[in-house]
Amino acid sequence: MKNKSNNHTRFKKQLISGTIYTALAAVVVAVTVNTTVGVLSGHKVELPNAVPQNTALDLPDFSDLPKIEIPEIINDISGVVSENEKADTAPVSETGDGVTADIIESLSQSLPDLQDTPEPISIPDDAYLGIDRFIKPCDGYVSKEHSADVPVYSTTLSDYRIHIGVDVTGDIGTPVAAVTGGIVTDIYTDDLYGKTVCIQTKDGYTVKYSNLLDVLNANVTVGSLITTGQTIGGIGDTALCEAVEASHLHLEMYDSTDTPVDPEDFISF
Repeated sequence: MKNKSNNHTRFKKQLISGTIYTALAAVVVAVTVNTTVGVLSGHKVELPNAVPQNTALDLPDFSDLPKIEIPEIINDISGVVSENEKADTAPVSETGDGVTADIIESLSQSLPDLQDTPEPISIPDDAYLGIDRFIKPCDGYVSKEHSADVPVYSTTLSDYRIHIGVDVTGDIGTPVAAVTGGIVTDIYTDDLYGKTVCIQTKDGYTVKYSNLLDVLNANVTVGSLITTGQTIGGIGDTALCEAVEASHLHLEMYDSTDTPVDPEDFISF
C-alpha cells in the first residue's frame, strides 16, 4: 500500500511541474506575439546607435566655383583671327599666300634666273663680214668627208665609224679662222677630238672647231663675239682618235635643233 501511495504522490508532482512549464511557455509566446504585432502596427522600434534619417551631411559648398564655358567647335578655323592679331598683322598682298608684295619683290631680285630656256644670243649684223656668208677656215682640202649615216674607216682606230664633220688639211700651227660670225658658247678638251671651240651663229647654227692647239687666240673666250674670218687658234694634234692621220682641222656644224649637217653644204672648200 505504501508503494502505491508513493507512486501516486510522484505522479501528482510531475503533473504540477508540467502544468507550470506549459503556463510559462504560453506567457513567452504571448509576449513575443504582442511585440511583433506592435512593430507591424506602426510602432517605432528604436535601435541603438541609429543615424537620424534627416541628418545633413557636412559637404563642401560648390556654389562659388566659376562657371566653365565650353566654346563651340568650329570646323574651319583657317579664317579665325582674334581682334588683337588682326591689329598686329601687316596687310598682305593679293597673292593670297600671306607674303607681302615687298618680300616678293626682294626675293625675285635676290634669286637667280632659273628659266630653262636661255635668252637668244644677240649678234650684230656686222659680225658677218666678207662677200660670202661662210668662208673657208683655212687653206687646204677635205681629206675626210662628212658621213653621219654610213660608217667610214678610221686609220687611227682601225675600225669603221661615222664621221660627223669634215677634216680640212693643214700644217700644225696653221691659223684657223671663223667660217662665220657668232658668240663663243663653249671651250673644252674633248676626249676624242681634242681642243674644241663652239661658236653659235645669229640664226642658231653651231660650228665646232676641233683638233686645235691648246693655246687659243687671246680674244677667244666664252661669251666673246667672233666676227667672220677672225682667227680662233691654230691646227694642232690634240685629237687622239685621228692621231695617225695627216694634220688637219676637224670641223662640225649643227642646225638650231642640234642636228649635225654637212659643212660642205655651206662652205666651198
